[in-house]
Amino acid sequence: MGTIDNHVFGLPFAIRDIDTLIINRELWQENDWNYDDILRVLKGTSDLQGVFLDVFGNDDAYHTLYLWIGQSLGDSSFVRDKQGFESESFRRILEAVKLNSHDRRVTDVFDCIKNKEYLGMQMKISDIMTFCIAYKRAGEEAKCIGVPAVNKSGNYLNELGGILVVNATSVEKKGVQELARYLFGEDVQMKVETADNMLSVRDDIPAKYVKSGEGPVIEINGRQENGSSYLDEYIEFLKSAIPANDLSEPLFEIVWEEAESYFGGDKSLDAVIDVIQKRIDLFQSEQ
Repeated sequence: MGTIDNHVFGLPFAIRDIDTLIINRELWQENDWNYDDILRVLKGTSDLQGVFLDVFGNDDAYHTLYLWIGQSLGDSSFVRDKQGFESESFRRILEAVKLNSHDRRVTDVFDCIKNKEYLGMQMKISDIMTFCIAYKRAGEEAKCIGVPAVNKSGNYLNELGGILVVNATSVEKKGVQELARYLFGEDVQMKVETADNMLSVRDDIPAKYVKSGEGPVIEINGRQENGSSYLDEYIEFLKSAIPANDLSEPLFEIVWEEAESYFGGDKSLDAVIDVIQKRIDLFQSEQ
């Protein structure tokens, strides 16, 4: 952990998982998308049964709104711009969520993506096996594109928990350097990659893991129809993942607390947006 240009940075020892959305590329062919792109897809596609499913197959207003804006909200123009939540874009998103969410649970979630019944399904990728199985079950046109984002990537990594912090005045800097070299060295990071529900922080480890023979899933579950593996897609996916903005979660909870009354028919859209903007303004002024 250290500072660069007065900003504090920390490097986690391992990654727990990566949050993403898996989609059918026949519905969206680009490599990323933003909030308004979802509106355009919904407008141009009449056969969808819903927008997003969470990891358990839930189709409801909360998860649809969260997967649409929640994880990237801290970096969005709604937060950065003055009166951002009073924009036409935010208004249209709330209207679309109310119209297209159904308070139900879907069991055949991968078929919903394969058959283009839903725009996207939430996935938590914790290892190469999860990634390969998801791609195979969701069909040849599957892609982990991530949630709509403002930073060109909607794939958000979750660290395993905790960062080793070294005081700047430490007299054991040499020992710290040796420990860092050990923790992030190939031997330890290979052990991280082979452990359950852990990902290495090094982008060169997955290929070494597979080629070492420790990754039989590539042979069992990870082949495309043409016989090639999903390794290249997996490494590209890992490299695209970024840390989430810590403010996104508390900001979204404010939005949901007020938006829920609109989805339930208790308040008008105008009234809800007005309160959301005021509460977000207050939250930001207290940070």
